[in-house]
Amino acid sequence: MDFGGFMLRRTVVLLSLVAVAGCATKSPMSVTYQHDPWPLKTARGTKLDTQHFTIFTTVTDPTFHEAAVQLAEAQYERFSELIGMEPKQKMIVYIFSSPRQWAAFTQHRFSPELAGAYLRIRNGGYTSNDIAALYMMGRYATLTVMAHELWHLYLNLAAVSEPVPAWINEGLASYFEAHEWDGKTPVFTPTKNLFRREQLSLALAQNRLFTLKELLNTNAGVVCRGSQERVLIYYAQLWGMIVYLQDPASPYHKDFKQLLGELGTRTMTMKTRGYQTTVPDSENVGFGEAFFRMYISEDLENFERDCRTYFQHLTGYSQ
Repeated sequence: MDFGGFMLRRTVVLLSLVAVAGCATKSPMSVTYQHDPWPLKTARGTKLDTQHFTIFTTVTDPTFHEAAVQLAEAQYERFSELIGMEPKQKMIVYIFSSPRQWAAFTQHRFSPELAGAYLRIRNGGYTSNDIAALYMMGRYATLTVMAHELWHLYLNLAAVSEPVPAWINEGLASYFEAHEWDGKTPVFTPTKNLFRREQLSLALAQNRLFTLKELLNTNAGVVCRGSQERVLIYYAQLWGMIVYLQDPASPYHKDFKQLLGELGTRTMTMKTRGYQTTVPDSENVGFGEAFFRMYISEDLENFERDCRTYFQHLTGYSQ
């Protein structure tokens, strides 16, 4: 396929089999996108418009353009099937060819304080309200970060309530990272996230897991102020917990499905706030913990034990 001639407007139609949660496939769908120049003062840019996304990028690799478009629309399908809500506007993604460009964009767009927080991120990108901004780290690594950030972006624009608890938001973002390519088709492989699995195995071996109460009451912003090791454990542990909850054999699977059906809704907020006022020692039970207790289990100790056993099976770790 000829990707030359950035000044020519054209439409490219691609066929893909979109994998959804659980790795089931759907019939082929048509992914259509517009390929246009993105005028910049100091770099060559491209604008890629799909049905649900506008991707601005200074990456000049046409293979990456095609993969980014396919992955974005495939993720949209997965997300909409998972929670049954959709954004009412197009989602905007920026992908820069270097960390320098990404940093300059971030400093220009945000206040010095907020830009400083984003620039401390070491995983290749962030989502802020209605945009995601990434920098190129190689094709697959960048697409993996993109898969993660697209969940945050989707939920930001689809949810009608206050932000959902960090543990479920970051857990699902990590759950949606792993994918493989069957030709030009992204195939969703949540349990084969080898990077998260390795980090989870190391945390088990070193007895470094967060307690469940810690996990439910913290967020990425707090964790990122600690060591890189703790950041990696945080995301790996949340990935493993979502895999466990999504497993049809899990005793919590049915409750988790109900949770997903109300995620990001006013019903979710009202139920959780109401529950939070009824629990003993409520001042020490944050929104994230109350949310978990109401939808999943009030027996944190038993869940934590079950989850650790599942982690050992998931990672192949044995004491």
